[in-house]
Amino acid sequence: MNNKKIAKILHQLADLLELSGENVYRIRAYRRAARSIENSRQSLVPMTDRLEEIDGIGKGMAQVIQEIIETGTTQLLEERKQALPPGLIDLLQLTGVGPKTIHTLYQALKITNIDELKQAIANQKIRALKGFGPKKEQKILEAIQSYEQRPDRRLWPDALVLAERLVARIRELPLVEKAEIAGSLRRRKETIKDIDLVVATRHSHLVIDRIKNFPETKEMLQVGERKIHFLAQLDEVRLPVDVRFVTKEQFATALHHFTGSTDHNIRIRQIGKKLGYKVNEYGIEDMSTGEILTFETETDFFRQLQLPYMVPEIREDRGEIEAAKQDQLPNLVTEEMMKGDLHTHSLYSDGAHSIEEMVRAAIT
Repeated sequence: MNNKKIAKILHQLADLLELSGENVYRIRAYRRAARSIENSRQSLVPMTDRLEEIDGIGKGMAQVIQEIIETGTTQLLEERKQALPPGLIDLLQLTGVGPKTIHTLYQALKITNIDELKQAIANQKIRALKGFGPKKEQKILEAIQSYEQRPDRRLWPDALVLAERLVARIRELPLVEKAEIAGSLRRRKETIKDIDLVVATRHSHLVIDRIKNFPETKEMLQVGERKIHFLAQLDEVRLPVDVRFVTKEQFATALHHFTGSTDHNIRIRQIGKKLGYKVNEYGIEDMSTGEILTFETETDFFRQLQLPYMVPEIREDRGEIEAAKQDQLPNLVTEEMMKGDLHTHSLYSDGAHSIEEMVRAAIT
């Protein structure tokens, strides 16, 4: 927990209080405390017994901040989330539509989600409200259009946290033999639009029942014997997830296939065809005998195609096949190669940690 995260939670709490129509002075107190924390050059974590020394933080606010530091949230925030319609909170994502405006729409027109807001605009109900009018109604419509057209992608590190949480839960299930992250996330693309997982089990229906009850699972969109598609969320990261179920014998080939990319897979199938094989997600079929070959590891899979192992990051059909054939695959930069960080920000500007915290992290 750092100053930025603490301030963000306080801003979020102020937003929800404003959505609820709370006293304006109470709302201002949370926003003022959040701004003071954002501007502070001291990390709050080591000074939990001296929080009241910071401008804008009194005894009551200090207790709330202490709770955030200890638990990562505050009971008041969670209570507000439960008390308000979920779709109403989602309206805060509309650019230029603040909590005060949303509160008015909720109270006057009972609007609780984007679909209801769009319908009210279509019926020209918003312009009739005091303080609104046609121009403001149009701006709200433009905010909705911008929100719906936004690229629904997440940065790789944010998506990875959610994916690793799901994989960890799946691996704990007694009927699961293997589980790994696949797709663009495994290839470490900068932004991620969905999460792909490959799971080896002979009891997919039972595993699906458990996944449905994961706390991160928000909505099941498609359920089949070999694949499920659902929405998952962890904190503010919400992404669709595809889980592919295969046998343990099929796992290595499936992991390669669902890691992709599509262009890389096409090249792999072409290479297999020249060797008399048919390559798919379940194995390599020897076209002369009809035998289906499966593999313990991806290395074995590549070896069957007379290729060296290629790390997921380079599987893009951007020359890796040719390099592999000539035994000239590049070495990736690894964590062990990194000797320092050339650019860091501390609390003295827009960073999240103090100089002391950064030094201690570097030492360890």
